[in-house]
Amino acid sequence: MPVSVKNLGVVALIVLPLIAMAVVKLAPRFSTRSRISSVTFMPTRFAGPQESAHLAEDVRKKLEESIMGIEGVRITNQAEADALISTSVTVDGALIQVGLRVMDARTEQVLFATPYQSTVDRYPEMIRVASAALRRALE
Repeated sequence: MPVSVKNLGVVALIVLPLIAMAVVKLAPRFSTRSRISSVTFMPTRFAGPQESAHLAEDVRKKLEESIMGIEGVRITNQAEADALISTSVTVDGALIQVGLRVMDARTEQVLFATPYQSTVDRYPEMIRVASAALRRALE
């Protein structure tokens, strides 16, 4: 029994999207992302009441401390960095949100971006979680 062109077309319409989806899903696993050996922190963007402005510097300080222990990664100036780390801090009443983003310095491709939110009294725990995530993104 000969296979008709119509049947082959139907099979192709079913199989080709599945193959394309597999390639898109699995391709990042096989990409060779270069190792990050130097980072720089961009100025922290702050939004909120002035009495909470000290949190912007505290976030940066805590994140810098968390990556100092990563072997082979150093904090440097922007011209020499492999990755740029940008942070934002927003305080609204009893809530605080910290935005954390790591970008490739050459291509400006976002390698990691996640917001963290908590109440002000749980701020230390939120910073520990954000610091751990940053360490994983850079290792």
